[in-house]
Amino acid sequence: MADVQVTVAVEERLGETWDGIPVFGVNTKGEPPSDGSPFLMVQYPVVTDRRRMAVNAPIYREEGGFRLVLNETRGIGLQQGMERSKKLDDLFRDQKFAGVECQVPSSPLIDDDNEDGNYFQLSMVVPYTFNF
Repeated sequence: MADVQVTVAVEERLGETWDGIPVFGVNTKGEPPSDGSPFLMVQYPVVTDRRRMAVNAPIYREEGGFRLVLNETRGIGLQQGMERSKKLDDLFRDQKFAGVECQVPSSPLIDDDNEDGNYFQLSMVVPYTFNF
C-alpha cells in the first residue's frame, strides 16, 4: 500500500470530480453510478521499494505505482475514453506535487477484459517516487 501522503496528494490533484466525472478514491464512495455514467477509480496496488536513502540522515524513498481506472459508458466507442486517458497522462506525466514525483504513465490497456457490466474500463499505471 502506498504511503497515506501519496494517496492524499494524488486524490487532491484529481479532486472529487475530474473532467466532469466523479472520482472514487480509497474508500470514499460506495457504488458506481447505476445509470452507467462514467467515473474514475484510483487504486494503489503496488509499492515496489521502500528504503533509507542516506546513512547519516533519516530520508526514505518509496517507489511504486498508482492505477487509474477510467470507467466509460459501454457501447460508445473508444474516442471519449482515449481523449480522457490522454488528459490523465498530461496531468501526471513527469509532474511533481506534494513530494510525489510521477514518471511516464502506461498506455491504457485495451483487451477482451475491458467490458465490465455497464462500463468499458481503460486502466493505466502511473509510476512514482516519494521521498519522506
